[in-house]
Amino acid sequence: MPGPENAKDVLFVIGVNRDQGCDDALIDVASGLALSTVDEIVEFPWRTDQFEGIMTLGGRNLLPRRHQEGTAGPGSTLG
Repeated sequence: MPGPENAKDVLFVIGVNRDQGCDDALIDVASGLALSTVDEIVEFPWRTDQFEGIMTLGGRNLLPRRHQEGTAGPGSTLG
């Protein structure tokens, strides 16, 4: 189970790359975490539509959802 520091690292990489987008490979390399760890961290926000993106053969290609009233879930810190 990934810890809070791992989640912070992944969200930081996603946030820094918000404008050009990022994929699983970039997150893995930039965070220094294993692919399985990144996948566990990104899975919940991905399935609950807190991230916008597409699924490709190479994995996810995503951008954080930009915060607009009513689009982020309760208590969400993304956006």
